[in-house]
Amino acid sequence: MVITSRNTVNSVFFLILDFISVGCLFIMVGAEFLGMIILMVAMTLFGCTTVKSTLTPSELEKVTDCCKDK
Repeated sequence: MVITSRNTVNSVFFLILDFISVGCLFIMVGAEFLGMIILMVAMTLFGCTTVKSTLTPSELEKVTDCCKDK
């Protein structure tokens, strides 16, 4: 679903779901550290996707302009 989805936001949400699944599998196998790292990556992706999908293009441009070198 990550590759075949036409909407990029849906594709990222499927990717996050994949990361959560793999992280839970690692935790169940006994590799807690690796599982928690993967879950933190998934949470970070979810946060970035949520912020990007809720901002309008003009608001997103203002946010990225403050990060550029002057």
